[in-house]
Order: sequence, then C-alpha cells, then structure tokens
Amino acid sequence: MAQAAEQASQSKSMFLATVSHELRTPLYGIIGNLDLLQTKALPKGVDRLVTAMNNSSSLLLKIISDILDFSKIESEQLKIEPREFSPREVMNHISANYLPLVVRKQLGLYCFIEPDVPEQMSGDPMRLQQVISNLLSNAIKFTDTGCIVLHVQCAGDYLQISVRDTGEGIPAKEVLRLFDPFFQVGTGVQRNFQGTGLGLAICEKLISMMDGDIAVETEPGWVAALPSVFLCMACRIPHR
Repeated sequence: MAQAAEQASQSKSMFLATVSHELRTPLYGIIGNLDLLQTKALPKGVDRLVTAMNNSSSLLLKIISDILDFSKIESEQLKIEPREFSPREVMNHISANYLPLVVRKQLGLYCFIEPDVPEQMSGDPMRLQQVISNLLSNAIKFTDTGCIVLHVQCAGDYLQISVRDTGEGIPAKEVLRLFDPFFQVGTGVQRNFQGTGLGLAICEKLISMMDGDIAVETEPGWVAALPSVFLCMACRIPHR
C-alpha cells in the first residue's frame, strides 16, 4: 500500500513537471515579444498595458517555474550540479538584479560580504542564486519602508547567508509553517500578495540537497495589536 502511494505521488510529480515544462515554452515566446514591444514607441496608454501584460506574464512564469522545480524535487529528478564559483560574484549579481525593484519601492538594499568569505568555493551557483533570490524577493515584497540587508560570512566550515528586512513582521503563530509547501502568510480572502506558497519550501529542499540548513531568526514585535515577529532568513552551505 505504501509503495503504491509513493508511486502515485511520484507519477503526479512527474506529470506536473511535464505540464509545467510545456507551459513555459510558449510563455517565453510571449514575454520575448512583449520585451520587444517595450523597445518601440507606443501610443499613450498602450505602453502601460504592455508593461502590465509583461509583469503578469513574468509572474505566471515564476509560478510555473516554482511548480516545475517542486515537482522535480518531489520526483527526485532535480540534481545539484557542483562546480567552482565565486560567492562574491553571485551575491553582487543578485544585488544588481534586485536594485531596480528596491529603488522602485524606495527601499535601501545593503550587501555586506565579510573578508573571510573565500574567493572560490565548490557548489551549485545557480541553485544558490535561486535560494538567495527567493529570500530577497520575499523580503522586498513584505517591506514597505526601510531596507533589506544581505549579509555573507563564514561560520566554521559553512558559508552563512542571511537576509534581514524592516518589514512589519508576521503573526508569531505562522512562523513554524513558513517552510510548509503552499503555505502563504496571511492566507485568506484578504491576502494581498501573489504566489504559490512554494518558494520557501523549495529553498529549504535545495539547501538540504546542498548539505546545508535554513532557519528563521525572529525578533518580537507587534502588528495590528497582535504578537508578531520580525524575520531574518539565514541559510548555511559547506564551503570546504
């Protein structure tokens, strides 16, 4: 019975992975054409429509990519591909990618890389970038004023990366569920943020596959007269 259930679960994950992959191909074409349109001189009002379409398409691509990655992990199709890379280059690249979004929200973004961080290390830079990008994206999404701080340091044999923000925090009772698949902060009809609720679950699984760990450091706070916590997401991966 247990074996049959496991096979059924893997079949479902493989089906979702296949469908998600097939959906991404035409979506890339749509986004590419919208990007091309944005380089043209468009009538007044049309440019805003094209931008809105591009933003919605990009969100849809992110959702499909999350489903694809989660399905691949569940069906054991996703593999970590280690190679030599520069952690400084990865962090600087991520910071540069998110700078326009931070500027748009009038926030500060600070990246601190300690001197003891090695110039080169072995790991999967693409998956590490995916994890840190997800943590940064969440921090920016839930922060309306203040700043986000990305801090990289060595902790023994581990590279420790933390993302701290000045957002309002989340209800204390929801912290333990942050890494649950499909869980979203403030779930309900009043929820204001879009997404699948898979991002942090994927981060946890990817970091685990890299022989690391990810945790939430919290500080007490209050939101709407209810106990809440301010978050600092921290992950560690071996650098030796």
